[in-house]
Order: sequence, then structure tokens, then C-alpha cells
Amino acid sequence: MRFLTVVLLMALGVAMVTNMAEAGKMKQSVKAIVRQIVEKSRIPTPAPRAGEGKERNAVACGGDLTTASGTLTSPNYPSNYPDSADCIWRIMPPSGGPVSLQFQDLQTENGYDHVSVYDGLTVNDPLLGKLTGSSPPADPVSGTNTLGMLVVFKSDYSLNQKGFTATYTFAGTLTSTECTQYTCPSSRECIHWRWLCDDVRDCADGSDENNCFQCDADKRQPSKMPESWVCDGITDCHDGADESNCNDGQVFEATWSEWSEWSECSAECEGTRQRTRTCNVPEGAPSYITCTGNDVQIEACGSPGPCTVEPQNGCGTRQSERSNERIINGQDAQRGAWPWQVQLKRGSGTTPFCGGTLIDREWVLSAAHCFHGFNWSPTDLHIVIGAHTLRTPPIDQGSIVATPIQFFVKEDYDQNRINNDIVLIKIPPVDFPTEYINLACLPDAQETFDSSSLCFTTGWGVTEQGRLSDVLQEARVPLIDNGVCNGPTSYAGALTDKMLCAGYLAGGVDACQGDSGGPLVCQNSQGRWSLVGITSWGYGCASENYPGVYARVQSFLPWIADKMAANRDSVAPEGSGDN
Repeated sequence: MRFLTVVLLMALGVAMVTNMAEAGKMKQSVKAIVRQIVEKSRIPTPAPRAGEGKERNAVACGGDLTTASGTLTSPNYPSNYPDSADCIWRIMPPSGGPVSLQFQDLQTENGYDHVSVYDGLTVNDPLLGKLTGSSPPADPVSGTNTLGMLVVFKSDYSLNQKGFTATYTFAGTLTSTECTQYTCPSSRECIHWRWLCDDVRDCADGSDENNCFQCDADKRQPSKMPESWVCDGITDCHDGADESNCNDGQVFEATWSEWSEWSECSAECEGTRQRTRTCNVPEGAPSYITCTGNDVQIEACGSPGPCTVEPQNGCGTRQSERSNERIINGQDAQRGAWPWQVQLKRGSGTTPFCGGTLIDREWVLSAAHCFHGFNWSPTDLHIVIGAHTLRTPPIDQGSIVATPIQFFVKEDYDQNRINNDIVLIKIPPVDFPTEYINLACLPDAQETFDSSSLCFTTGWGVTEQGRLSDVLQEARVPLIDNGVCNGPTSYAGALTDKMLCAGYLAGGVDACQGDSGGPLVCQNSQGRWSLVGITSWGYGCASENYPGVYARVQSFLPWIADKMAANRDSVAPEGSGDN
């Protein structure tokens, strides 16, 4: 109580020496002073013991909403929500389908406490909106993902308000996935145009606060607006500065140059080549004038392979007839081409929520983020092995459905950095190999895979049309050195040594063609396919400079071996090499 009194008196003192004309700046000032006082006065707390963490003091909120319609509210609504709230709701209508969310009330600390809505069930799915302040959107927030919608509410350490209440309904029919507001260039998030140039960074790449025009410079509280509104024939600034000094009748248009010649093929077998073009912007054009589309084009070249002859049996081998055609930006896979690919499904749902890889007759590997924070029991899930389509029921002939016995999320999984993103799922023993079912090899600890390795990501993930594919997709992706992906123009140090990245810096191909938790396999020197990565995260979908990020399987080999050995039911482990 004494500490709270000191904080309030300090804040009141600031208010008394600040005139009313500066009220617009007051909130930021008080916030900064309160933050300093809190940090300087904070009583040190001992490090948590094993098994303790932030969940110990976390607010009880969030959960799975599985009815066709309902209501969700911030904690304590209509009373003030608490400090440090961290709530996650997954809205999953029983029959599947997109969700529409209508906010009736929104009163949060502007800029600090947020309600984020995602079109899907993870924070890696497209951001539909991030709401803060006291103006609930008049229109519903509508998704297109048939899995459902994720709602995340977070508050900071001080200054609580009433919160929010919203109702959700099953939207019924799919709508276009085209963003009608503003699309962040790198992360492909779709945000409201009102969030542009408001001094709050909403895009992961900060682009919503770039290219801003200063309005009303002579006023005490000047405002900003996007440069794209300058000289558009509509006066947006109070002082009319956005429509001053315009060249009447002049229209600026950026154009592409012709494509360059194709580069040399990178390899005689299963190689790639590329060509480039340049965006030509007229002199004197505003900075927002640019070209649309990619400035790099990549295609397959060289003999189609296989470059290394595959063994006839054992892990990492296929029985199907493979097509000789390889398309860089993804294609339908042949039935049985990737016999270790599995689907993870919830209940009787028709759409998988994640993918996985069969590595042993009793074990599947997937991503920890597919399980973390969800109070699922193994019997809530189904593992579909050997499938080629999303059809269910009936499943593809030759496929099987297994109910998990147990799953093991990596103990030190970090949900903030998505580090150590791996989970082991124990299933009843599977009979293999068959024409459509086999194991992927686990790589040896010292085995080397690099940009010259032949690697594929697979799954039923997002296609160019923005929806799940009915048929298993495959896309060739080269491995990229972590030093490149951690560079300032890419992920800027976000990758740890437990991650790897794969794809094309030019964009166009990514793990969108795969599934979260699904496999990234590379052919080893014996011609077998080894599980090198587990599809984990990334910024956007096939965005330039942001290839897909995967959990590095070789970093977890001891953990995998220990878990399998400690939980095996009298079945000898499958070898990861020439079995």
C-alpha cells in the first residue's frame, strides 16, 4: 500500500506541473515515470525452483471454445482486469469453419494492453487485428481459416481498465483471404489502415511506421499520415500540407525492367538457376511508389534425378513411382512419395492442426508449439499415417489411424522464442514398411547437410490460393546458413543453434507448403531421406528475406533416444541408418 501511495503521489506531482495543453503527452510521461519507480523499487525475488515459473502467478483465463457460438471476456469483466494477464482462447466450432468475432466493448490501456486476433490456432497464423484503447471495431473481425481463430489478451504491470467482451459465431462460408487494409511487406500481417503512422509498431518489420508524412507542423500536437495519401486529391491534414506543392496531373508509375538472362545451373543434377529484374521509379516520385511482385525468379534445372540411387528398403526409402518433374514452388506429391508424413487431428475434425514424422514404429516427431498450452489428453487426438489427401472419412486406402498413448513436450521449450520446438508422440506399434508407410531416418550426429543437399518440405499447408491443399504438397528448399538468416536484413539474431532455416531469400517457397510440425527431409550420402528439420515458425509466408525456420533435429538426438528408451514397451528401436 505504501508503494502504491508513492507511485500515485509521484504521478500526481507530474500532473500538477504540467499544463493542460500538454495533456496529450502526459500519458507517456507518467507511464515512463511509473515504470522507473516500479523497476527501482522492485523487491528481488528468488529464482523459481524446478517446476515453478510464471504460470504460478498467472491469471486463470483463456481456454478452448468449442461451441458453435459464445462469449469471451477479459478477466474480471466488467471490473478491471489484473496486471500481467496472459490469456489465450482457441475458438474451434464443432463442425469446423471460419469464425466471426464481434466486440461489444473494448477499454484497455492504449498502446500497452492488447487483444490480438489470429486467423488460425497459433500465433504464427495471419494477424487479423491487434486492438487497444477504447474504440471497439464496429465491424466483426472475420477469419477464413477452417480450423478456427486464436485470441490473445495481454496486459502489462500497471494501469488496468475494464477490458473487453466479444461474441463469436461460425461464419459459415469462406471469404477471400485478400487483405483489404494494409499488408506488412515482410511478415504479411494484415492490419487496419488506422494503425499506420500512429507511433505504435504493429508490423513485425515496423513498416507501418515507415514512409510517414508530417501534418500540421505548426500545431502543438502535429500528426502523421502515410505518404501514399500525399497528392491524392483528398485533403487529410488540417493545414492541407498533404495536397500542397503537388504537380497537377502528374501520375507516377514504377515499372519493371526486362528479366536478365538465366544464371548458370547450380548443379548437374537437381540444380536451380535464377534471373533478376529491376524496379524503375521515376525521378521525383514519392518514396511509396514502387513495383509489385518479385525481383528474383528461381526454377529447377539439370537432370531431374534421383541424384543418388535410393536403397530398396529400410528407413528413409520410398516404394512409390516418383515423377521426374520437380517444381521449385511446390507441387502435388505422388502417392507414397513421403511415407513418413503424418497428420495430427483433434477429435473427429477433418482438418489436421499440425503435421508430424514417423521415425519409429511407436514414435512420431512433431513441434512443441502444436501442444504447448493446450490441455489435451492423448485420447483427444488422432494420428493419420500414410494419407495422401485430407479426405476423412473414409481415409485413403492403405492409411491407418492411431490414438496416441502419450506425448512428451521438450522440457525447456521456450514459447517466446519458439526454441527447442520438438515433441515426441508415442503411438501403438505400426506395421511397416508398406507401399504408403515407412520411417524417416534420424540423421547421425556428425552427418553434414548444407546448401548443396537435396531437401524437401511436405504437408497440406497453405497454397498460393491461401487455403489448405486437398493433396499432399512437396516443395524443394535449400538449407541456408544460420549466419545468413540471422543477418540484419533477415531474422536479425532470432535464430538459436537449435534452429535452422531453409528456403529462398528471394521468397516464393516456404514452409507454408508444409505443416507446423511436419518434416524437412534431406537425402544423405547413402541415398536415404533423413529428418533434418521440424517445421517451426517464420515471418509471413514465402516472404523475401524470411525463409522458413525449423527445429534442428540433430540438436535433440540424445533427448529423443533417452525418451524412446525410457518409454518403450519391449520393442527394439529401429536403427536410423542402414536397417
